[in-house]
Amino acid sequence: MHKIPRLFLIFLLLSLPLAGWANAPRTALDFLKAMSNAHQTATYEILYNLQQGNESESFRYRHTTANGKGFAQLLRLDNRREEQVLKGNTVSYLGYGFRPFSLPSSQILDNLPAIFNADLTQLNGYYVEELERDRIADRVARGFKLIPKNNDRYPIVLWIDENNHILLKSELFDQSGRLLEQFKVVQLSTDNQIHGIVEAINTLILPEIIAPAQNQTADPEWQLGWLPEGFKPINRIQKNLLPELTELQAVDSQLYSDGIFSFNLYVIPNVDLLASGQFWQQDKTLIYSEIINNNNVILVGDLPLETAKRIAQSVQFVGNAQ
Repeated sequence: MHKIPRLFLIFLLLSLPLAGWANAPRTALDFLKAMSNAHQTATYEILYNLQQGNESESFRYRHTTANGKGFAQLLRLDNRREEQVLKGNTVSYLGYGFRPFSLPSSQILDNLPAIFNADLTQLNGYYVEELERDRIADRVARGFKLIPKNNDRYPIVLWIDENNHILLKSELFDQSGRLLEQFKVVQLSTDNQIHGIVEAINTLILPEIIAPAQNQTADPEWQLGWLPEGFKPINRIQKNLLPELTELQAVDSQLYSDGIFSFNLYVIPNVDLLASGQFWQQDKTLIYSEIINNNNVILVGDLPLETAKRIAQSVQFVGNAQ
């Protein structure tokens, strides 16, 4: 019997694990990127609880892809049936107690944590701390903590499935350590039968897309004097929210995001909808108002009060808006 050379055996034993490791995430940022990619490309189903403040609800989320398009269903499991359906670049809302409608979007955003659909290619403004492994939904999970560098947004703790990189748990805290939101998976499945939602969704007659009239404007009459590190403007539109009110002129709206958190800034001229310094907060969502040069500046987003206040107060008007 021929003997296998020892050097070849050593090479074979070493090369087998390396083949599996070649595409595996190695750093914390790699793991976070792998999570983002898995959420958009993998076939999976999760049953999870979402706690916001003192309220907790249960949901089922299914996702798959076909012909380069995303298909998903988010179903509320308790009380009245409420459902969101993703088909390509359209999300439809069904059973919410009002007439069904659709919106242009490539992702389901409601009733999922912000980190679930985050763009994690860059994490400016955060430190990433790796935590110990944990066991969640009977699966091994890698833990990470995203810590804001300047305390100008909320810290996030998350646990990602070590094998398929699906988010299994996330917790959002305010600066005092109070829990604002907890997302926790209780069951995860990657069965190929989930792909059957493609045919089911394709057979649905979905409501028409609501596309509100809006005008793109080239030169804004205002600008921000301060933004937290990592936040960038995404898109800006000008529209009349209430055409029947002749005294309400076109509303300028600008969306900003750091890839995880986002906020909208609305500038409404010649009207006082909210008083200066007035704010309203429910769990992680904040509405903050300032009156600047007879313009109502309203910020809506998932930001701490002091951050929202500093952003809104930094609005500077130029040209005829002064």
